[in-house]
Amino acid sequence: MGVSLTISGLKMIRSGYEYNPTVVSFGVFKDAFNKVGLYNVRTTEQDTQYHISDWDTYSDCLRIAYKIVSNFPWKKEWFDCDNRSAMMSVLLSIFGLTLGRTYGEVFDATTGKSKYLHWFNVIVDTKGDLYLFDQDNGGQSIKVERGKDIVIGNCRYKIIQAIFN
Repeated sequence: MGVSLTISGLKMIRSGYEYNPTVVSFGVFKDAFNKVGLYNVRTTEQDTQYHISDWDTYSDCLRIAYKIVSNFPWKKEWFDCDNRSAMMSVLLSIFGLTLGRTYGEVFDATTGKSKYLHWFNVIVDTKGDLYLFDQDNGGQSIKVERGKDIVIGNCRYKIIQAIFN
């Protein structure tokens, strides 16, 4: 019964959104990284077509997905950053949107010292803008801009790899 309720709930949430994602090729993601000067990020293509939307739609869907993910406590080596990043990507796919799973290093924004390696997410919207979303840093996001550090709170992010599926 619990599975049926979960499926019904997710379908009900999804039905509340009427929009038409834009279908794009993988090149849109590479272009977004290049646009902000992140030429050395390893990007992995797992599909031939991807579905993106405007930032406002992504923001709404991220808010809903984060509410779901944040109800499951972080647990080292069981439900930690890689699992939570993957869950965010899956939940956004329920809305028909592509959310990249991203691996990188997080530094203390004040001291510059490395804090940890981490999985988070990236979004490319229909304007070609790149955003970083961290499910383990309060579900916050930031627009990535050329020449500026990617900082949320006291965390500075270095993107190493992005996987799109």
